[in-house]
Order: sequence, then structure tokens, then C-alpha cells
Amino acid sequence: MARRLRILSNLKVKPETGVAWIVGFSSSSSSSSSSSSSVPPPSPTAAAPADHLPPLITVVAFVNCLHFSGTSSSSLQPNYEEEAEDLRILLPRGLEIVGAVVSSSGDTAATKNGATRAGDFAFGLRQELGLAANSGSDGITVIAALAVESLSTNESVMCYSWYDGSRLQLLEEEIVQEWPWRDTCLLRCQLQLSMPLYLPSIVTLAEYEEQVIGSVDSIISNLKSSRAVFLFERQGETVLIHASDKSNAKAAAADVQQIPSESTLSSLQGSILQPAENQVQIRRTLNSIPVPMKLILMIRPSCSKTSSPFMQYLPAKSLVELHLLRMSLDVLCLAPSHLSAADAATLLVVPALCDQLNVMCMMANKNATHNPKVCAFHFCPLSCPVTTIYDLSYGESEIALVEHRKALHHRLGLPLDRPMLRVANALTLSSLESSSNHSAGGKRLLDVHIGLPASTVAGGCQSLIAGSYEYCHYLQDRFDDNGWGCAYRSLQTIISWFRLQHYTSITVPTHREIQECLVEIGDKEASFIGSQEWIGAIELSFVLDKLLGVTSKILSVRSGAEMPSKGRELALHFRTQGTPVMIGGGVLAYTLLGVDFNELTGEIMFLILDPHYTGGEDLKSIRSGGWCGWKGTITTNGQQFFLANKFYNLLLPQRPITV
Repeated sequence: MARRLRILSNLKVKPETGVAWIVGFSSSSSSSSSSSSSVPPPSPTAAAPADHLPPLITVVAFVNCLHFSGTSSSSLQPNYEEEAEDLRILLPRGLEIVGAVVSSSGDTAATKNGATRAGDFAFGLRQELGLAANSGSDGITVIAALAVESLSTNESVMCYSWYDGSRLQLLEEEIVQEWPWRDTCLLRCQLQLSMPLYLPSIVTLAEYEEQVIGSVDSIISNLKSSRAVFLFERQGETVLIHASDKSNAKAAAADVQQIPSESTLSSLQGSILQPAENQVQIRRTLNSIPVPMKLILMIRPSCSKTSSPFMQYLPAKSLVELHLLRMSLDVLCLAPSHLSAADAATLLVVPALCDQLNVMCMMANKNATHNPKVCAFHFCPLSCPVTTIYDLSYGESEIALVEHRKALHHRLGLPLDRPMLRVANALTLSSLESSSNHSAGGKRLLDVHIGLPASTVAGGCQSLIAGSYEYCHYLQDRFDDNGWGCAYRSLQTIISWFRLQHYTSITVPTHREIQECLVEIGDKEASFIGSQEWIGAIELSFVLDKLLGVTSKILSVRSGAEMPSKGRELALHFRTQGTPVMIGGGVLAYTLLGVDFNELTGEIMFLILDPHYTGGEDLKSIRSGGWCGWKGTITTNGQQFFLANKFYNLLLPQRPITV
């Protein structure tokens, strides 16, 4: 049977640690069939069948290896136990480690040796995950890949081979443009736990761990038992799936529809989701992923007969206090569409929940000195979703969380100068949820400068804002600030930029909240709150520092006629920082989104977003009225845009270098 390799077109790999894992899934040409006897993808809790040799493997991501054992470069190899512990949580259940990549110098001897090492590494990790034996004797092959750095492009050239434990066979890959979602189904199961712990006023770590481990073990035991059932909700009815014990399913309630155990995910998905809802664009990610099928876990009573409620009384040996340990489980699983719903729940969802519970248990025991708040979040910085678990009891700025995010950035090959794995970046995987939280008063327009006519600067170089923003202007939020609130609106636009780039999760502040902030830091008197007093660039810098921890630079010009002299500095700001700039002069404030600057002639035009607009959210009116557009120092009707007799301050917020 010929082996084929399918790789997503946007994947790039450069093993930062010398070794990277290849993430993918296998499928067969018969995957479109609905046969319930089809072999499901290997589960990390059970070894794959010996004759399971799929003809097609789809590669969806590369993740760096972080944990190594050994000291010298020749003896260095992955620490499979620690790697497996991380990857079980990071990757959706159903995605596998299908191979490994090692860096190579490119000479012939190193190439063959490197490919063999990559294959051995892949088999070693798969064995730790329970996916395959330590060699290819069981019929399983892996991808052994080399990353040879090109001196001309400074990018890695990939060379792929099949490896069965002893032999290498070169292969050619097929580049595909989109995820093959039609062959797969995304499942999601959430579980909110509040576990009661009865602890003495002075508790030892051993006593705390004993109760936590006992509670978690009891939950895992129920998950793996025949008492676990899953509900698929749909309009007007609920579909019931018995996960573990399909043959002994009990009669369901009258309003719950049971489905045959052999029903496939594709048939169930078609009945639950309308065609138009099958795929949505998750805003501000590189990928389109389908709305997941949502499963609700229920544990059936252990007694078979109907009985009245009862209460059990267990006296404590000494005086105890009740503590609630809260855990928020949230798992994603990727299943082939032809897999039966019962098998998907048993082989994928239940083991994923158990893995998350075990990791959360360890985190709770580690942080036993305070009240842990352990939550799972999903992100999509790669071509597939990934999951991580945070303890949010100290907030996202706590140093342990920062270091944890840095490690994840290294693992996923993400830049270290911007947040990509904060709670604000987390995916909302529901067609009813929005990935952006708009302020009160309705939805604001985004990125109104996109599609504007070009500026008239001959030979100029455009330097523009990097990222999205909300257009904030007079009379929004049903609040009348006409004549005095332009700087407040410019500040709101700037803060919306930081929100939409996920540097913060705070809501865009109202005028009153901005005033309260300035009073709190001592810049204004209490009477300032509720007033209609103007604010300028200096006050905006105070608010950004207080609310976001963002520092700002201030550029000053004595006259509007001097604004072109700041062209080079402004262009550099947009190239390196990319944040909106507030311009304040006299009693007017504007938001600057970019410049078009000719360094040889000094000619410049400014891309102005004007907060003085008082109309509705009508893009055509905004553009035709010149409320967003390119402005020169002299307007088309001969008026000065920046007045020669006014002093101007320019606020340049600095992009935080943080994860």
C-alpha cells in the first residue's frame, strides 16, 4: 500500500531546539464510509492495532521538543516522559505525533544519521504515549524528517522519509491549501467541577493531597464506568449516547432520543447543525475551524430502581472547614467522521477528560497554599487548536504564568514580543459567541481606513497601524460629548487596539471611568468626575499607564507648520510599534493611523481618523465626509489642517514586549 503525505501549505518549521515533533492524523480512502467497523485513530491510552497502516497522513503542525536528557550533543535525546505529559494536554485528542524533525548540516552522512535519529525519536515518544511499539516491527511507520537550513533564504528545506525502525524511504509530499474538515469532526466537552474538601483549620500538605486525589480518582472512575452518558443538544430534542457500556443502555426519558450505538459522527453532525453553521471563521486567527459538536456529560445514578432522595452523614474526626476546589475542564477532540458516536465518546472524550483532571489535580496540589482556580483554554496560533491549563487565582501577570506562557511560545515557535496565549486570546468555539466584546451602546466599526484611495504623495513610503481598532467618535454609546470629548474618543480607539491585539481583556472605558482613573492617580480633583473638561496627550498617557501598564512617548511641536518635520519619527513608530497615535492641539484631538512620507522631498500626508464625527455607523458617510482619510498640512480647500498658531502634542503608545 503506497504511503502518501499531505501537508498544509502555511506550515513552516525551524527546530529551535534541534528537534521538533510532527503533528497530524491518519485517514484512509474509506473514511467517507459510515461503517462502524472502521478502525478508529489510535488513542494515547491504548496501543494501535498491529495491521493499522493508513495510506494517507495529514500533517497539520510542528511543535518543538523542550525536554531533553543527556549532556553532550551526541547523547542528547528527548525526555519522552516529560514530553508526553505536556503533549497529552496541548494537542486535541485524535491528533497524533506522526513523526519527528531534526536539524541537519546537509552532508550525506549526517543526513542519513539524522533521519534515523528522527525516526527513533518519533517511535520513542509514540511508545510513551501508548501509540506504538518502540520499533516498526508492529507495522507502524513514522515520518523521519530533516530540516536543512538554506543559506540563501535562511529558511529550512524539509526532506521527508518513511521510517519503519530499520529502513528509510524517501517520499514526496502533497501541499494542500485548506484543512480537510469534511473528513473529520471536532468534539467539545466542558465540565465545571466544585469539589468539596473538608479540611482542619491547620492542614498538612499530605491531608490536602489525599482529599484532592481521592475526589479526582472518584470522578475518573465514574467517567470510565457504564454510568457515564453524553447528551448532544439540538433544537427541540436531546440525543443520548452511552459511552462505555453500549450493550446495556437503559431506557431514556421520554424527551430524550437514544440513537443506535453504530450511528456515525457525520450522520449525527448533519442532524444537529444546519449546513450554514457547519463552518465559521474564528475571528483573528489564521484558520477557519468548524463549530464543534458539543457534548454534555451526565453520570447516571448507581441504583437501577427509582428511589427518594437520601442524605449520607459522615462524622469528621475533628473540627473541619469546607473548601471548594474549582476546576473548569474543557476538552477538544478530533475524530474521523466515520467513527461511531459511542466510540468517539469512549476512545477520545473520556480519556481527554481524565488527562485534564490528572493535570489539574497536580496543579491544585502544587498550589495548595492558596485557593486554586484551574481552568482549561483553547487557542489557535497554529493550523490546529491547542489547549493549555492555567491557574488564574493570582491573575495573568503572576510570574509563574508568564514563564509558563514563554515555554508554550517556545514549544509552538511563536514570537516572544506579543501575547498570543493569554486568556483574551482564547477561542470562543460557539456560533452564538463573538470573539470580540464590544462596549455598551452597540457594535462599532472596525478598521475604517481599509479600502481608502491612496494618498497623493509622489514616491512616498506608507507606514501604517499594525492591527485592528474600533472607530470611536462623538455621540456613541448614547452619550453626548459633542464639543469636548474628542480626546476621550481617541483614547477609546487606542485602548480598543490593545484589546483587539489581546494585550488586555479590560473593556474600553467610558468617559466617567477615564475621569475616575485620573482622579485616582491624583492628577485631577474629585470635582473632575462627571465634568465636560478637556483632556490632552499627557492625561491619556497617565490612563494608559494606569489601566494597561503601557508606556508612551510624547512628541511636541510648537506649531502645526512643524508637523512634517516629525515624518521620519512617525514612520519609524508605525513600522516598529504599530499603535494608533493621538494628536492633540488647541481644543481638538485626532487619531493618527499612519503616514505616507517621502524622505527625499520631505513631502508627507497623514492618515487621520477624526473623532468629531456625529453620525451613525455608516462607512459610506464616514468616507465621503472625510472623517477618515489622507490629510496634508493644507487641505483641498486651502485651509490649514494643523494650525500654525497652535502647539501640538503627539502621544505614541509603545507596544509591550511581553507574552
